[in-house]
Amino acid sequence: MQKEYTYEIFYVDGDYEKLVLPHPMELEQMQELVGGDIELVAIMGKEDCLIVNENGINLRLEQNPIYKSLRGTVVKGYVD
Repeated sequence: MQKEYTYEIFYVDGDYEKLVLPHPMELEQMQELVGGDIELVAIMGKEDCLIVNENGINLRLEQNPIYKSLRGTVVKGYVD
């Protein structure tokens, strides 16, 4: 059985989306979702991490309603 990779996307407007892919998400997909260069934020004790816009503060992106210390869209999932 092929492994599946699950990604949760938390948008600044409060919307939520779940993606299940047969492979890890590509860099270009991550960049498109967060609107620019990515930064990875480790989640202690987890294999998954948070993927955010590296320049979210400088670009004055809105605060994420779920991850309040982060700006813009946040993607939670596995990064290869």
